[in-house]
Amino acid sequence: MQSSPGVVSNDTALALQVGSRKIPLSPSQAFGLAEDVIRGATRRMIVEEADRVAVLDALHEADR
Repeated sequence: MQSSPGVVSNDTALALQVGSRKIPLSPSQAFGLAEDVIRGATRRMIVEEADRVAVLDALHEADR
């Protein structure tokens, strides 16, 4: 079974690990990756909440 990508670190280096392959990251690359992950997760949470509100509004309108 293939493992999910992850970030590995020690005191001096950061790397993105995909399967058995490690891709070294500079601090700025690691920060950029973290920023992209956070932004993507935030967008997904906003879309999910907007979808939930839209469904609740539609159900509320149907009850009228």
